[in-house]
Amino acid sequence: MLVLAVIVGIIISVAVPATYCILMLRERMQDSKLHGELLADSVVLAIQDNEELWRYDIPRFMDIGNRWRNQEHIVSMRVYDDNRQLLFEKINRAESFALFTTRAPIVFNASIEGYLEIQESYLDLLVNSGITLFFFSLLGFLLGRVIYRIVASAERITREAVDELTVSQKRLQKMAVTDAKTQLYNATYLFSAVKDAVELARSTDGFLKLAILDLDYFKKYNDFHGHVAGDTILAELADLLRQSVRPSEIVGRFGGEEFLVIMPNLDDTAALSLVQRMRTMIAEHVFPGAEVLPGGHLTVSIGLASYYPGMSSTELMNQADRALYAAKEAGRNQVCVVSGRDFFINGIKLVSVGNIAFASKTFREM
Repeated sequence: MLVLAVIVGIIISVAVPATYCILMLRERMQDSKLHGELLADSVVLAIQDNEELWRYDIPRFMDIGNRWRNQEHIVSMRVYDDNRQLLFEKINRAESFALFTTRAPIVFNASIEGYLEIQESYLDLLVNSGITLFFFSLLGFLLGRVIYRIVASAERITREAVDELTVSQKRLQKMAVTDAKTQLYNATYLFSAVKDAVELARSTDGFLKLAILDLDYFKKYNDFHGHVAGDTILAELADLLRQSVRPSEIVGRFGGEEFLVIMPNLDDTAALSLVQRMRTMIAEHVFPGAEVLPGGHLTVSIGLASYYPGMSSTELMNQADRALYAAKEAGRNQVCVVSGRDFFINGIKLVSVGNIAFASKTFREM
């Protein structure tokens, strides 16, 4: 757009003066031709007065030349007979370049008796038009500048509007997938992300681990301190989880006091090590008001599940949720790993839990 405005300005600055010069020159040439014909007619009148001696009537032609309307542009005026012999010459000034010539026949009784030749100066036209040319050049330049500023301003306003719209769109998109209390991904996004991760693991034959974390005794904390303080704890816990994962891993708030961690490309050992570090970090962190909880610390129970070929995203989440329930039943502040139909804590198979149920109210309602 700016380049176009500059080009338009240049075209106006050049084209307007050039067009003016061409039109003025054309008008001058037409004017010269017309006056040459009129002057030739005046010579014819002289012939009528003195048919035999008109070729030698020099004073009469000088008088005709003196009556020429635009004498200041005339460099020379000549009269020739029908044999092209010079009969009369009047030279106003010596100039040998930048001339244009007008020739008009002198016709009397249907025959050409001679020729009238008038030479005028191009330079006079340019000099006399200089101020006008300068004015139009300046006008073209100023008009080009105005167009440039208008286009630049419109482009800037458009760009700012597009940028603002893009930022707003990104903000809305982020709000649609972000949990308001923790600024982590919300459940809507997590369901979709688990499906995408399962599809990727299925197509690449890669590893995929899923962990569900649930705060222990969080209802007791809320009952004692209130939900505002509870929301502060959730936000602080979200910061710890966000710091503990890599860019390739996804962490979000699944609902209530439950959090979900999606871990692609991690084998059993690496995934277990990661969630154990999370559990330990949370247990050792000093949360405000946690002294009212058992042990005086805020802790989490974690269920860890692995993707196997043929498993759907719902089945994977169900497995992780059952492991979470097993960790709760085994005493909380535990990481329970599910493998097939068996559940393990610290490598020891759970045998006392029996029929593992769902820990999450979300899953119970699915």
